[in-house]
Amino acid sequence: MRSEHAVQAALEAMTIGTVQTLSLSGSFLVAEDGDAIGHALESNRNLETLLLSDNPLGNGGTVTICDTLQFNRTLVILDLTCCGLGPKDGVAIGKALEANTALIKLKLGHNALNDESGAAIGRALKTNKSLEVLILSYNLLGPQAGAAIADSLETNRTLIILKLGSNLLGNQGATAIGNALAKNETLLTLKLEHNGIGTEGADRIGEALKTNTTLRRLDLRESKFTVPD
Repeated sequence: MRSEHAVQAALEAMTIGTVQTLSLSGSFLVAEDGDAIGHALESNRNLETLLLSDNPLGNGGTVTICDTLQFNRTLVILDLTCCGLGPKDGVAIGKALEANTALIKLKLGHNALNDESGAAIGRALKTNKSLEVLILSYNLLGPQAGAAIADSLETNRTLIILKLGSNLLGNQGATAIGNALAKNETLLTLKLEHNGIGTEGADRIGEALKTNTTLRRLDLRESKFTVPD
């Protein structure tokens, strides 16, 4: 059950306290709470970790938080797993990542981010210079998002863990990512399981591994490879 007192106490801690880690996971927060948290972040200079997973923030519930992240230089970990996020949030997150220079780990799994919003996040990786871990598993990302992410991976030099499992990338998205892997020199972990990847996409990734010397962990479960004669 949602507690008004708990939410208010947390907001006060963000505004006047020295709290560095704040967890409000599973607190039944809604969109208006997301707005309040975003406004509280505007003046906060201490919070480094904000955990908001398992809250029904809904589509657009993080827009104010994202607006603040464009200027925030303190927060390094943000967890928005399973918050009912939708296209509005994805676009706002993309804008935040383009300007933010502090965030290191961003968890966005188990939401409803679609292909277009995923592409916005992907494009932001081209200019972002701080993010090291990005989790987008269990969303609705398709080929457009895969292509945008791949394009950024060709030049991105900070991202080391990327989780895209259980999306809708298909052969087109996987092929684009395979092309990027041939050029990327930073990524250590890449998860692409359960993406409807057939032989075309899987084989291109396999080819990229012949020249990629940095990737250490690759998950392609439920993909199809060409079997040599």
